[in-house]
Amino acid sequence: MDRNSPIKTEYNLDLRTVFDSVEDSIVVLDRDLVIIEANQKLFDNFNSTRDEVIGHTLTDFFSDEVAEFRVPMYRKVFAENESLEYESERDGVWYQTKLKPLFDDNGVVIGLACLKRYWPLRIELGEEIQVCRMTNVLIVDNEFEKYKSHLEPIFPEVDFSYVADGDTAAPLVAETEVIISIGRWLTADMANAAKNLKWMQCNITGTDHLDDSLAGRPDVILTNGRGIHGPQMTETTLLHMLALYREVRRLTKNQRDHVFDRFLPKVLDTRKVAILGLGAIAEHMARTFKALGMTVYGISRTDRPVEGIDKVFSRDDMAEAVADVDFLVVLLPYSADTDKIVNADTFKAMKSTACLINVARGGVVDETALIKALNGGEIAAAGLDVYEVAPLPDESPLWDMDNVFMTPFTGGRSDMYAERILTVIEPNLRAYVDGKLDQMINVVEK
Repeated sequence: MDRNSPIKTEYNLDLRTVFDSVEDSIVVLDRDLVIIEANQKLFDNFNSTRDEVIGHTLTDFFSDEVAEFRVPMYRKVFAENESLEYESERDGVWYQTKLKPLFDDNGVVIGLACLKRYWPLRIELGEEIQVCRMTNVLIVDNEFEKYKSHLEPIFPEVDFSYVADGDTAAPLVAETEVIISIGRWLTADMANAAKNLKWMQCNITGTDHLDDSLAGRPDVILTNGRGIHGPQMTETTLLHMLALYREVRRLTKNQRDHVFDRFLPKVLDTRKVAILGLGAIAEHMARTFKALGMTVYGISRTDRPVEGIDKVFSRDDMAEAVADVDFLVVLLPYSADTDKIVNADTFKAMKSTACLINVARGGVVDETALIKALNGGEIAAAGLDVYEVAPLPDESPLWDMDNVFMTPFTGGRSDMYAERILTVIEPNLRAYVDGKLDQMINVVEK
């Protein structure tokens, strides 16, 4: 068919400016699939000039595989005289295609118009244009407005959903691709129901609570919040140290009873502290302890030296490491290897004036042995932010022990938490959206 086809004349498709201003590719075909008209976007996609495209059969520009898929779609429009829409993917790029029949004055289909849209939008990456499918992200956090205001302007290509808690999240997991949450609500059944789940961003360091949930989903990438908890965990630990050494429980009681009691509190300066678990939090904590004039030991899997730690012991030498310290600070994540690693033997090795501080996981410390050691004078006191069972049962003797200072699992929390975890979420989400999974940080080995 020549370029003076009645289709072109009748539909006045000589509006080059309009055609070429459209970002989507547009092509007009006759019943033989000969290209009658098209816009510049289509020429660019075919890497051809206008003269190389117009008048040629569309399938000349297709591979056999593509032609096998698309030609039946075109034939269907001609056969049924109705518009057709479909989505397709090629080389990681998603498209939405609309086929519309073109009629003559007698209502006979004489051709079709095809509009192909990149679904849902184009993403500029430097000088290149990457086209991708919209990423569906579910954020579960009661401070989700902070995530929303930060992330949405940066990631227009992402479809975000926000809920405050797990109960509200449950109906949404089946369709979501990415979950950003602490994730304590994510049961194994729920994880298995999340058929599209590709990545779970856990907003805390410890991910042991997800071991069972994700055990059946080895395909899911798991990342955590490592590296953001140093300031608040250090401050929580110092709170417990000062509460024990400055006898905050005694001060509170005296205030309540109107007792003006000027006793001599202990100071942290020159004291020795051992940190069990030498991760990113420990590094931050050690710097603070050193600034206060304390000697800092570390206890790790190996006795490899760590910057900022005066001496490092292996776990096998736990008894030696704790023998002369004033504080044992527990920072270990919970696992089968760390279950009750701080136990009766540990307390027997410590000085009677020493204090235990646990801001890690309740299961790392043998709570029964701890209570016995506190009552028996094997150690002087304990500061606890975590417990074997949380909330702590009413019948627990820890509630009423004068040599115990407790906080309700708040060590890692702060009014700046969302801002800090976003320093992990943002680069990880960018890497995920761009398909550069090897650049994601804080990936947890499962």
